[in-house]
Amino acid sequence: METCRGFKLKPKGLVFLSNVDNFKKFLEGNAEIVEVQVEYLNGDKKDYSLDDSREEAIESLLTDVDWEQVDEIELEYSNGSKTEYSLSEEVEYGEEEDGEEEDGEEEEEEEEEN
Repeated sequence: METCRGFKLKPKGLVFLSNVDNFKKFLEGNAEIVEVQVEYLNGDKKDYSLDDSREEAIESLLTDVDWEQVDEIELEYSNGSKTEYSLSEEVEYGEEEDGEEEDGEEEEEEEEEN
């Protein structure tokens, strides 16, 4: 398995180093996130608390997780709300990085107009 900056990661599937770097920046920039739950493809779940020593907790999370095996990431905020975080290469809201819509969505919009 290849490692880069301590991350256990191979450019396989939907997880790439840039995605993990983006996730790190997201966590660092959102102090209201207090817990991260990682669910693996085999169903195992691991919780990471970001309450104490936030920077160290984020680094620990990033190096401990086998990103190649991650199925889902759930974030818990200080107000108790939860949301999922996607590590996929696709941009949310149905658009790809080049601004084009995903297959099928353009057709659906055209049908709605008629």
